[in-house]
Amino acid sequence: MRGDKRKAKRHHMQHKAWLLVEGKQRSECVLTDISDLGAHVNVADSEDIPDSFLLLLAESGATRRRCRVIWRKPREVGVKFETWLDERIRANRAAKPEAGKKTEETAKSA
Repeated sequence: MRGDKRKAKRHHMQHKAWLLVEGKQRSECVLTDISDLGAHVNVADSEDIPDSFLLLLAESGATRRRCRVIWRKPREVGVKFETWLDERIRANRAAKPEAGKKTEETAKSA
């Protein structure tokens, strides 16, 4: 049997949580394990879950994580927690091609 190759230690649990979809609609779910990097979430129907959503760990919404689905089963999803740094890296990568275009356009007009 192979050992667990995950980068972060998982904590098994049964914790009620809520998915915040489209900014307003809440859907109840259950966390079955969680780590610093992601979670395993039981849901009514994984096909109804968008690829990216907010996971509310407290009913008040005070504790939340932005999530990206990395795998799906009919009633389960595995999610990776998105971080501010991840979003900043993606934004920088998206901006680089635009910067290159502007430089080319500027060179043509000169």
